[in-house]
Amino acid sequence: MIQPVKDSVLAKSSVVPTDARSARFEAAIRGFLHKRLQLKLDVLQKQRAKLKDSQADKVREIEHKRKKEIARHQLEEWIADAARRASRIEQATHILKLTHPQAKGSNLLAMGNKAIGETYVGTHTIGRDDLRLDVIGDAAALDVAAFLRLRVDGKSLLDYANSQDPALAAAFCEDRRQAEKWMEAFGRLAQPRGPLASHKFAKQVYWPVTEGSKAKYHLLAPLFSTSIAHYVWKIIEEDRFSVDAQNARAARRAGAAYPHGYRTYPDLAIQRVGGANPQNAGQLNLERNGKNYLLPSLPPTWRSERAHPPLHVNSIFDHLFGNRNRVRRALRAIHQLGDGGVAADSGPAGHIRIGVARELRDELLQFAAELHELKAGWTLDPDCRLNSEEQCWLDPRRAAQDESFAALCRANGWQDAICARYANWLNARLGKPAALRNQTEAAHWASFLDKELHMTRIELSCHD
Repeated sequence: MIQPVKDSVLAKSSVVPTDARSARFEAAIRGFLHKRLQLKLDVLQKQRAKLKDSQADKVREIEHKRKKEIARHQLEEWIADAARRASRIEQATHILKLTHPQAKGSNLLAMGNKAIGETYVGTHTIGRDDLRLDVIGDAAALDVAAFLRLRVDGKSLLDYANSQDPALAAAFCEDRRQAEKWMEAFGRLAQPRGPLASHKFAKQVYWPVTEGSKAKYHLLAPLFSTSIAHYVWKIIEEDRFSVDAQNARAARRAGAAYPHGYRTYPDLAIQRVGGANPQNAGQLNLERNGKNYLLPSLPPTWRSERAHPPLHVNSIFDHLFGNRNRVRRALRAIHQLGDGGVAADSGPAGHIRIGVARELRDELLQFAAELHELKAGWTLDPDCRLNSEEQCWLDPRRAAQDESFAALCRANGWQDAICARYANWLNARLGKPAALRNQTEAAHWASFLDKELHMTRIELSCHD
């Protein structure tokens, strides 16, 4: 029977280094090798358990494999082999094969430009502690990347190898020169493989530039950021499948209280990369099982209440427009501002007042657009009491079937009448200029209102 390997199997014949840091490095490395070896021995143990005593040849073959694996996982022998295999992989934050599986151009290791600030999202947005670097290349050498990610005293072995740390060299072997060569080989993991190059299967964007009087272009090659994708994937996985999130959802379904809420991601799409071999597109893609989450990047779906013709009223400004939800919210903000003892046009309050006026203008035009969707000629209803100006504005398609109404619409003046009616309504709701603190503020409000009405009239003229 194959026995589980003990730490003593991996014990080094040499004396354990007295230097404390070197001892911590060696302990971390031996623990890593012990786990890897034990996994392989467990597989051999399962194979041995299936054999019968009469199958002596196969038993000896498995025992030979066992001894071979133990020899391969001796510290110096494994590190020497890992240093040779390190040239088959490279470290990256942006991987070309995630754009197209047959692309053979350059990958990119870019930690981000912090000078950009928070205006744009990039690898610089993710803290160094949360940013995972990917590894791409020969799948048989991905264990080297896992080895170099081992952390001792808050830093990875790759960081120590890049700095030619003497304590790490002492943990590798007694031959200092050989250890330095191994560290140099590991350090090349973060170096680019040859000059930067794109590929015919890569995405390419022609970006126009001007040099002097000549118009030229740059050819940009956008790359998939595997580090950002992995960061987002971890957050969404936690929000969707963690025990805490599931308990919060269960509490909501049961109508019970829970210490905190949970996040949902509507219209979430999943992109599969790599097929049956996700490791071909990077180590992180393997950890995600080839799964990338795609958040919806779509224009919002406009949802509004079904429009009803404004019957039994002389003007939409009497009650209908003022009772719309968005209008009520906007006016409530102004009234709360006044109730707080703040002058209507003092400092930021003045900007709020102007912002509300613009929001109301947009809502007025939206209200009109909704009424334009009604059946042409709805103003002919006997219960319609709208003034003629607002009929021309809100039922423009009636002109195609009513010549006298078309002549009325072509006449100038109805737009000005509507603007005046809207101005009176707006001043009544937001406060008349006379109620402002001084003549300067009153003049400023009047000037702004003139501009708003001018823009409104331009919109109305589209229905001439």
